[in-house]
Amino acid sequence: MNGLLLLLDGFDEVANEIQNNTNLQSWLQHCTSNENYSIIMTSRPNAMCPYLNNPRMLNVIGFQSQDIQNYIRAYFKNNNESNVLMKKLNNNRSLKLLSHTPLYLRLFFIFIK
Repeated sequence: MNGLLLLLDGFDEVANEIQNNTNLQSWLQHCTSNENYSIIMTSRPNAMCPYLNNPRMLNVIGFQSQDIQNYIRAYFKNNNESNVLMKKLNNNRSLKLLSHTPLYLRLFFIFIK
């Protein structure tokens, strides 16, 4: 309620800079140790941050092509809406690639409805 949610997307892209900057390390340690703060960091698996105490890690595995189709069909009650989204994904290579990530695929639903 009175806390802070901090989202650090692409942490692996700045991990080396933070590794070399003690001020940033201290700030991040402060944030992670504060009970009123919630922090979500996304990263490729290779990012290391040994200065954090016991971070909880979650490995998100993306959808396979058939999973995408099944998820879309299960979400939409109207088969026409699922066909519209599938067509858009199949016609746009970037969207199709992004749709393998569950969060992005879920966001696409918002724009189709």
